[in-house]
Amino acid sequence: MKRDMDLVRNMLLRMEESEKIRNGSGILSDLANDVVLNGHLEMLADAGFLEQKNWKPHPDGVTMRMGWRITWAGHEFIDTVRDPEIWQKTKAGAEKLGSWTIKLLADMATGFIRAKAQELGLPL
Repeated sequence: MKRDMDLVRNMLLRMEESEKIRNGSGILSDLANDVVLNGHLEMLADAGFLEQKNWKPHPDGVTMRMGWRITWAGHEFIDTVRDPEIWQKTKAGAEKLGSWTIKLLADMATGFIRAKAQELGLPL
């Protein structure tokens, strides 16, 4: 499965907003099909952005409800790509490169955030 960074960003932003992120696919179901969502949830876990958790017993008393928790690294990434303008600039930069890593995307977004801060006259 090919990684879709727009989907990754949208999933993380949606999960951050939700008070009910116990079952990722429920609040994300309109973003992609279950196969794609589950694949991206697993990739986000592999990247250290999500952690799978057992939250509470199912009402049947036997099975556990599984869910996801955004890690510190996941929140850090969200904060670098939250602004739509920064995200568009970051994606455009990555497309020019033709090849990138998640760390490079975060670094590029951070660079655009720093440039924006300087434009606003904010000390860094």
